[in-house]
Amino acid sequence: MTFEETLKIALYTAGLTFAANFIFSFLKVKFNLFEENTVFRKKHSYEQLCNLYFDLYSIVSQSEYLRYFHDIDADFEDEPFIQVSKKQSLIRQNAKKERNQFKQSLKLTILMQLLNLTKKT
Repeated sequence: MTFEETLKIALYTAGLTFAANFIFSFLKVKFNLFEENTVFRKKHSYEQLCNLYFDLYSIVSQSEYLRYFHDIDADFEDEPFIQVSKKQSLIRQNAKKERNQFKQSLKLTILMQLLNLTKKT
């Protein structure tokens, strides 16, 4: 086989491969072949990211932030993740409000009792 024949075969193979890939790509786009599989993969990956990794990333970064900047010396093996939740801060705020309300009601009852005592005498 001469060099010219080898070159012709190589060019013919490259051209045939290019034409077959072009036709396959065109038909794939025209008839939406393999699109359902791609859509499923993208949707599954996005749901996995939203449902799992966003929550985990927030917890891990929060616990590392608290360990580093607030000098929390909790053992990592005992407490691997430290999470501060809004619920705890709301409980504290509600407890403060209830305590203040209790103090005010206590003051009012003391004043009422004093007024009752002064009226009786």
